[in-house]
Amino acid sequence: MAQFLEGRLNEFILDELHGARCRLQRLSDLKFFAGWVHATLGEQVLVHLKCDAKVSENDLFNLEAGVQKANVGLPCILARKEGKILRLIITGEPTLTKPGQEARYNAESLSVTLQSGGSTLEAEAVDISESGIGLLTLKPFARFANVTLIVRGGSNTVECAGSVRYSRPDPGNDGVYRVGIQVEFDDVLSRAMWQRLALSVTQNPHRAA
Repeated sequence: MAQFLEGRLNEFILDELHGARCRLQRLSDLKFFAGWVHATLGEQVLVHLKCDAKVSENDLFNLEAGVQKANVGLPCILARKEGKILRLIITGEPTLTKPGQEARYNAESLSVTLQSGGSTLEAEAVDISESGIGLLTLKPFARFANVTLIVRGGSNTVECAGSVRYSRPDPGNDGVYRVGIQVEFDDVLSRAMWQRLALSVTQNPHRAA
């Protein structure tokens, strides 16, 4: 693993972080802030926070995000805050560690239709990985319920089966549920189509709110 991570570090480029879910840890108090990498500009990273936060210019952070087959850490300093957008300047070299889970990318650009138990509903995509998708829905689902997903992104449309891994109320949104679905692939082609869809969102960074 150490040899793999060393080789992966040599290949790593900052643009891999486009659209990736991330978290920032402020070094002064070790507090965490969740968000998405909105853009990378030279040695700068723009992070779109999920919630507004009290941070100050020159605060030092460690940015953590998942990339393909690894987690990346970047030391940063806050240069400017514009609403929920933080402009961070990288102050040191990246570090890579073994991933605890798959990299997840912002999926707001995708539209999703969910079919289950004879009913059909539209869902809001939150994030996507190589083997699953996170959604917001107006109804809860039983854990391990079987569903059919129709996911559209640009010119790509993928229809596949899935299994609900969790379903819980979304904090701050009454009547809305966060649903995580593991995708089930019938063959190599369907897996490749899904991975192509996941890749497409990294090439089209999400919009800022």
